[in-house]
Amino acid sequence: MATLAEFTTQVHVFPLGRLIERLPEVSLELDRIVPIHNQVIPYVWIRGVDYPALEDAFESLPEITIEPVDVLNHTYLFKAKWDIDTSDGILRELLDSSVELISAQGDVDGWRFHVRGKDRESLSTFFQSLQENAVPVQLVSIHAMGAPHNPNYNLTDKQRDALHLAYERGYYDSPRESNLVQIADELGISRQSLSSRLRRGTKHLIESTIAD
Repeated sequence: MATLAEFTTQVHVFPLGRLIERLPEVSLELDRIVPIHNQVIPYVWIRGVDYPALEDAFESLPEITIEPVDVLNHTYLFKAKWDIDTSDGILRELLDSSVELISAQGDVDGWRFHVRGKDRESLSTFFQSLQENAVPVQLVSIHAMGAPHNPNYNLTDKQRDALHLAYERGYYDSPRESNLVQIADELGISRQSLSSRLRRGTKHLIESTIAD
């Protein structure tokens, strides 16, 4: 039976993570990965920065070529290309396996991948290969298609901690008993990083509850 899996990894493990390292405020979403001849072409939605900043960042990644496809409300769709021969890590494992990438989201907190295998065994082989090649991933969930999923609401640990602390400190009360600066100081992060975690965490909660 077709089986779905969700796993996370650190920013630098996936090639486009270097873009996030240069522009920590961006978030990326991969629509799909298409191997064509000796090229890998992922379609990537990028949000959080203006186009000139993206152009400058991609210029520092000469092995990746981008082509703008569309723009919608300051969210940009790009077609990115890089050589299959230079691909490694998760990308290499996806290309060499029968596992299909459904989607992937990346931001400063890391990457979250959703993949599909024809059965549980194919996913087991995929994760075993990742482990053998020292590709660090953390499995979040695995289940047959149609079974209940999202027990963790797709939240990263950092998003969950930020949401929980904001709730405990009365940030969501009316009137508010704390503000972003106070909570960010307690977490040891910037106000901007906290705002981003709360926004993305709230989005995941809505997607996994109300939207479902």
